[in-house]
Amino acid sequence: LSDAPFMRVWARGEGQVCSFSFRSFELRVAIARGALAAHGVARGQRVALLSHYTPQFAIYSLAVMCLGGVSVHLNWRQVRLTKPCSLLSPPTPSASSAHPLPVQPSSRAA
Repeated sequence: LSDAPFMRVWARGEGQVCSFSFRSFELRVAIARGALAAHGVARGQRVALLSHYTPQFAIYSLAVMCLGGVSVHLNWRQVRLTKPCSLLSPPTPSASSAHPLPVQPSSRAA
């Protein structure tokens, strides 16, 4: 893979806040893929992602798809949860609480 720029993230009034090469982005997807696989994500499973559109959102979405899963993008503006819900486990009648995937803040480019 190339070290050429793949994704640049900009913030209004701040300029470029981070940048990823093809190689660094693929490495992050591989790390996320390993974490998701360790949590049991496999082919055909649905994984809901509730997030602003960030590099981490794209990384986890691609990682789910690499595992053969279905990345379900939820609209963070409209979801109002009254109880924590599982974003890793398939829904069951009695499953009502678990912890969602952690999303780490992006690092600023120096």
